[in-house]
Parts: sequence; C-alpha cells; structure tokens
Amino acid sequence: MKFLIDECLSPALVSIVNQAGFECTCVRDRGLLGAKDSKLMKFLLEEDFTLVTENADDFRALFGTAELHAGLVCLGAPLMNLETQRELLEIAVQVIGDPVNQVLEVVKDERGEITVSTYEHPKPE
Repeated sequence: MKFLIDECLSPALVSIVNQAGFECTCVRDRGLLGAKDSKLMKFLLEEDFTLVTENADDFRALFGTAELHAGLVCLGAPLMNLETQRELLEIAVQVIGDPVNQVLEVVKDERGEITVSTYEHPKPE
C-alpha cells in the first residue's frame, strides 16, 4: 500500500504512515504542488497511490469517475492544525483495510468526538 499526502495537509504526516509500516510520500516531494486535481488524479491512478486529503468533496467526485482506484482517505475537523492532522491520520492507518475502491473518512467534530466510516465508492455508470 502506498499513500500520498495532499498539499492541504502537512508533509510531516509522511513519517506517521511510514512508522505504521506503509510507503508514503507527499505532493510536495513528487513535484505536484499546485497541480490541478485532474493531474493529481491521473498520477494517483497511474502510480497506484491512496490519497490522504482534507479536500474530501472534490476528490470524492473525482474518485467516483474511476473504475478502479487505490482508495481515498479523508480527514476532517473544524480546526485542522498539525496536532489534529496527526491524531486523525494515526487512527486512519490503524483501521485501514484493503483501500481499493474504498473511501475512509476520519472526522473530528466540534465536541472532539471522532467518527470513522468506510464505504465502497460506487463505480461509474
């Protein structure tokens, strides 16, 4: 399993995924900073990366057009500082199963409660 940390999240998250035993890199280190979402999506599909992002809405739509993808991990909270990003990503790497055509969402609400949900992304018609 290979993960790519999106530019909306800290590149410091790469070490969390690596320590969990997975391969990980970030958009910055792949020369994709500022790339359009469609270009990033092409890279993800060609290189078989699971994307970790806070930009859930845009990428849910893009992943919905793919027949087969390596998965999407969406992190969310009202305040996405580095501490919160780390907390949510640590949970994600602990619970992730086979990410193929899956969306894993780890969300912290205003009260500090964390919800984890996984669903299969519908295939395009």
